Amino acid sequence: MKKRKSKKKGVPPHCRTVGPAAIQSGLETCSTGVLVAAINTILSIIRSRGVKILDWDDKSKAVWGCKMIAGQVYILTVRRGITGDSHDGSKTV
Repeated sequence: MKKRKSKKKGVPPHCRTVGPAAIQSGLETCSTGVLVAAINTILSIIRSRGVKILDWDDKSKAVWGCKMIAGQVYILTVRRGITGDSHDGSKTV
């Protein structure tokens, strides 16, 4: 009998690597609301990996998300250590 060669499966389309320019051109066509939702999703994924997302100017604040109110985009931050939960994946003492 002939040996069958295993067929290598291709990389699924959603896992293919594309350059930053291609990603940016795709994002530029999205509405601001969609971009805010994408930022919140990315922040959630980063937090789930145990990475702290801190405010650049005030390291005592953790970035929690973005919110669009009346056409303006706001960054939501929480002060770490006040409630015992830092909202960034780590508990404070």
